[in-house]
Amino acid sequence: LYVASPLDQSGTSEQLAEYVARILAFMRCNKIEIIFPTNDADIQIILIARDQFSGFSIWAPNEDLFETLSNKVSSLAAFGPLGVPIPEHGTISTLEQAYPLLDRWGFPIIAKRPHSTGGRGVAICHSEVDLGQFLEAGQPVVLQEWISGNDEVSFHFLFDQCGNTILRFSLRKYRHLAPSVS
Repeated sequence: LYVASPLDQSGTSEQLAEYVARILAFMRCNKIEIIFPTNDADIQIILIARDQFSGFSIWAPNEDLFETLSNKVSSLAAFGPLGVPIPEHGTISTLEQAYPLLDRWGFPIIAKRPHSTGGRGVAICHSEVDLGQFLEAGQPVVLQEWISGNDEVSFHFLFDQCGNTILRFSLRKYRHLAPSVS
């Protein structure tokens, strides 16, 4: 079963319970035995309700690994010692905290919500105004230096029903930017 959730972590407990109930009913009705959540919102929902899926194979990471992979701060900390090239970065909560980083990097910069994957919660900030709009009072933001170029690398993992990693690979996407019009 491929599961794409219409919800994210901000859904109410009633919405999440209804979503899980719909998945379970669909799986039982169609004699589906394996669930393979494909994005962070789906994985988080399935992990929260994992006990309700007894009798089904769930191919997803375990809770600890999911937390590491979906948290920008912990994933950057984990990848660095493995030799994975990572951009310079820092965590801020206010615009004033960004100034030392901006003095080194300038604009543009990348701003990311700490708990986000798949490109959600990410912005390219070209000015202090952009960054100020991205910041929410008291919410930490991970800033990363902008690395110019036409490619982007992402990491993908496949897990077995016990949460063990059975496949990991990186994907390089080449960005084709339209020329700017003067």
